[in-house]
Amino acid sequence: MIRILHTLRARDDERGVALVAVVGVGMVVMMLVATLVAVSSSGARLTTNDRDWARAAAAAYAGIADYQARLNADNSYGTHGEEAAPFSRDSGSKFSDGPGGNPAFGYRPEDRWVDVPGRDGTPSGGSYRYAVDNSKLTSQGAIRVQSTGRAGSTTRTFIANVRPDGFSNYLYFTNYESQDPSVSNETVNSTCGGQQCKVPCTSEYRPFAVGTTCQYIQFAARDLLEGPVRSNDQFRICGATFQGTVQSVYGWTKAGCTGTTPTFASNPTTSSTLTPPATIADLRDYTREDLRSTTDTPEGPGCLYTGPTKITFLGGGEGQHRLADDREDVGEGSSRTSGRLPDGRQPASPLRGRRPAAHPRRRDDRHPEEQPHLRAERTGRPVARRPGPQSLEQLGVQAGVHRV
Repeated sequence: MIRILHTLRARDDERGVALVAVVGVGMVVMMLVATLVAVSSSGARLTTNDRDWARAAAAAYAGIADYQARLNADNSYGTHGEEAAPFSRDSGSKFSDGPGGNPAFGYRPEDRWVDVPGRDGTPSGGSYRYAVDNSKLTSQGAIRVQSTGRAGSTTRTFIANVRPDGFSNYLYFTNYESQDPSVSNETVNSTCGGQQCKVPCTSEYRPFAVGTTCQYIQFAARDLLEGPVRSNDQFRICGATFQGTVQSVYGWTKAGCTGTTPTFASNPTTSSTLTPPATIADLRDYTREDLRSTTDTPEGPGCLYTGPTKITFLGGGEGQHRLADDREDVGEGSSRTSGRLPDGRQPASPLRGRRPAAHPRRRDDRHPEEQPHLRAERTGRPVARRPGPQSLEQLGVQAGVHRV
């Protein structure tokens, strides 16, 4: 037995055991390294895709903002576009002014994209292009914009409805929050030739008021405004109720106010300056039928009303015009610019309503401030009104020329 044990011990050789262990550990380490490399590569791809996804969305929004800015600067910009672009072609949109040199209207593969600038003005890695559907511009005043953003190989597309911005979009709009001195005849003390005298006050924005500035108006406790309001000045609000948005260039103040606190449907916001036409002559051009800039627009020429005229917007594409002799014209149609006259005749142009022949139009070349009888007033639910600017320059919604 002892001999057998010695023989077995003599054959017990542990050489090679360490090698096997090292090889096993090495294989495990290699598997771990391979797994880490695969996870890192996948994570990098996901990070790049997520970044491009977000950049493409931001670029698409930039395209919408670009088009809205162009539309705000030019209310007739809805006539620009590419009719052959799929989005525009499918909607039957027509563009009398073509792309107008705007590369963002490109739609072919070889057309370039518009780069989104970064903070330093260099390309940010995103780009955009857009197409326009203006088929409902005449009937609803709305334009659909299809904006596509691109970042890397990722593209994202958004569709938004935009509208031209203008003073007629607001229930109440002013350039100055003061009375027009040519209407109110307000005067201030001054020195004329070394002697005290009265001179007409001047219009200034409230933050830059001087000694000769006209007295500012204010919203009182019982004032109720059931729509959006905007001013290029600063509002003085002493307890009114606003059921729409409130926008102004210089915010609002309640300095010197006593009594109730104003009520807002949403927090007032600051806005950029929105300047209406300075004189009635600028608006009168919209009624001319010999200017392509007017006749080639989707709305077509408008109407010029003289004498006491009250315009009521009834909704659903209908409007009512009450004239000096108390007779009425009612335009009915699918759009706000088309209609038929009470006697059944069709307007001379499908893009506008006209008065019957019994109410001829006449021209008056005087400045609107010299024509106190010219007035186009919106009517709706009763609201508390307050005295305010009356001239076209200071209160655009009370213009002598109204485009319907």
